[in-house]
Amino acid sequence: MRAMLFSSGELGYKQVSPAAVCERFGGSPSQFFSEFASEADCFAAAYEVEADRLHGLLSSCIERKGPCRERAEAAITELAELAATEPEIAKALFIEVHVAGGAPLMAHRELMRRLARSIEDTCGGGTIGATPSVTAEFMVGAIEQAISSSLARETPEELREATPELAVILSRFYGPEDD
Repeated sequence: MRAMLFSSGELGYKQVSPAAVCERFGGSPSQFFSEFASEADCFAAAYEVEADRLHGLLSSCIERKGPCRERAEAAITELAELAATEPEIAKALFIEVHVAGGAPLMAHRELMRRLARSIEDTCGGGTIGATPSVTAEFMVGAIEQAISSSLARETPEELREATPELAVILSRFYGPEDD
């Protein structure tokens, strides 16, 4: 399944074939089709597994103890590291999922909602009173856009450089004034 994500990120979702996936996996197209009905089914299964892993990783950063800014920076750093060290996987998760559509795109949207809920639930009420739930969704969307832009331009180092600023913006709504 990771070979499917890697191939999708490297070649683009529409250009992926069972042969391209099997080149990375070492199997054959017949083995591929014994596991999956289609490329779309494989991508959907792979996306689901990787989305759950990513959610767990980011939630563990967001839900730990400490100032909101530090927790936000830890989560954004994890995303920046994914973009820098596994750009093909990150492209599949944040860009090619929109091309794939269907179940993977629904899983992507749910992942973004789950991350927004984690921020809302663990970062408190915010400094400006009762922060509306749409604020966390907006911040997750802005971070997602920053990731997608850096991947599309093949400049993941920009995301690493922007991590502290993105964390500060998020913590302005959810962290204490001196955070």
